[in-house]
Amino acid sequence: MTTSWAPHFVHLLSWFLGGMGALLFFPDLQAMLPALSGRKVSWERSIAVLRDLHEKLESGWLPSPPEWDSLRTIAKPWGDLACENIAELRENGIAVVPTLKRLEKVLVEQKNADHESSARSAQAWGQAVVCGAIVPVMACALYGLVPGLSESGWLWWAFSLLALLMDGLAMLWMLQMAERARWGGLKAERRSWVPGALCFAERLLGALRAGIPADLAWSKGMSSLVRQAPALASAWGADLWSESVMHVAGPAFDQSSRILISQGEVFKKTIRASIFEGRGCSERIEAGIEALRSEFSHQVQREIGFLSTRALKPLFLLVAPSILFLLVIAFGLTWEKWGFV
Repeated sequence: MTTSWAPHFVHLLSWFLGGMGALLFFPDLQAMLPALSGRKVSWERSIAVLRDLHEKLESGWLPSPPEWDSLRTIAKPWGDLACENIAELRENGIAVVPTLKRLEKVLVEQKNADHESSARSAQAWGQAVVCGAIVPVMACALYGLVPGLSESGWLWWAFSLLALLMDGLAMLWMLQMAERARWGGLKAERRSWVPGALCFAERLLGALRAGIPADLAWSKGMSSLVRQAPALASAWGADLWSESVMHVAGPAFDQSSRILISQGEVFKKTIRASIFEGRGCSERIEAGIEALRSEFSHQVQREIGFLSTRALKPLFLLVAPSILFLLVIAFGLTWEKWGFV
């Protein structure tokens, strides 16, 4: 009698996991899926904010202060950085339309990467959900069918809960892999490097077009980068005339980190060459921005391409063993009943 609640509890868990699996097969319910992963990014709204601003400026309409402040509603971590960057360009009387268009292009690529990473991991996620639903059903079936297992009481349900937790851990692992693939393999603490590097480059380009000397433009942009992405600023080096002292060939940095760190040295060499030659470098900086965006986008697509294969790891390491774990425990708890001893 003391364990009569356990089968009902496990049945409720099986229905809950079955409902989660339904999200994968019914498009009307898939809007709930981001809430399960702890993030809900409205890419369409973020893109619409940028598009609305640059279209108004191109038509000769001056946006109101609340419309400029709507930049902060853009998906994190882009919102605050974009608002600060655009405000600085406006204060210096620099054209902001090219920057808005480039930021819009970056967010479109992020949206596409988000959707593609979800699609690539959907099969493995669905398998994990189905197996997660099988675990409580199998636990109840074994409890009723295996002779002597009902005598183990709470011990059997404790092992069943452990198997269910293994499935939950596999699902969280898959979500983490999908999120990391969307950022090109960057770790969570380095994801501010991407908007930080792009906003730094936009500030640098805007200052050069406003007639500020290149070395002063670098120093001014670096002060903002130190606040936004201090680790990246340290890797680049605040001094324009110093070589980067951080080696990116070791295992401490993934490919996306190497791309971002190496781009700082490219910006430095471009500015130094323009100072030596006595001519502007805004066109080359703009080309560097496009190259950085394109190279990072290619790296994101590469990581997403590997996602479907990498998502098999949680299935083999956690989901499948959880089912085998229940069978072994059921056999171990009823060893004497089978007449082997």
